[in-house]
Amino acid sequence: MLHQDLPALLTPERLRSYTARCPDLTSAIRLYEWNMRAAAAVLELTGIVEVVARNSLDRELGVWAARRGAPTWFDAVHLDQQGRLDLDKARARASRNGRRPEIHGRVKREVRARMQQLHFVRNRAAHHEPIHQRDLRRDLDDALELLGWIHPVAAEWAADTTSLRAVLDARPSD
Repeated sequence: MLHQDLPALLTPERLRSYTARCPDLTSAIRLYEWNMRAAAAVLELTGIVEVVARNSLDRELGVWAARRGAPTWFDAVHLDQQGRLDLDKARARASRNGRRPEIHGRVKREVRARMQQLHFVRNRAAHHEPIHQRDLRRDLDDALELLGWIHPVAAEWAADTTSLRAVLDARPSD
C-alpha cells in the first residue's frame, strides 16, 4: 500500500520521469522501486567490468613496458600534455592519505566506446537517477562482450554472477 507522504518525501521532481510513463502513482512508485533494483544490479555488473578491465590493462601494459626495459608502464608510455596531466592527477589521487602512489590498480586508463557507455550508466545508477528508460539489456550485452574481449572466463563469470538479467525480467509494466 502506498503511503500518502511518500511522493512528497521522494519529491515530484524525482518522480517526474516515472509519473510521466505510468498511468497512476502506484505504478510510478513500483517503477521507481524497480529502478532502484536495476541500479544496484548495474553497479554490480559495472564493478566487475571496471576491475577486470583495469587489472587486465595494467597487466598487459606492464608486460609491454618490461619488454622495453622500463620499471613500470607509467615510465614507458609516451603521453601528450593532457595525458601526462591525467596521469599526474591519478597518481595524486592514488597517493592520498599516505598510500603508495604506484599501485597500478588505483590508476585507471580508458577503454573508450563500451567503457564510456558503461561509465555513464554506472554514474546514473550510483546517483539514484532514472535508468528505467535506457536499454539496459544492451548495456548488459555490451558489458559481457567487453569482458569477453578481455577473457572468456570473465564474461562467463559476469554472466553467471550478475543479477541484472533477473531484474530486467522482473520489470513492472508501465
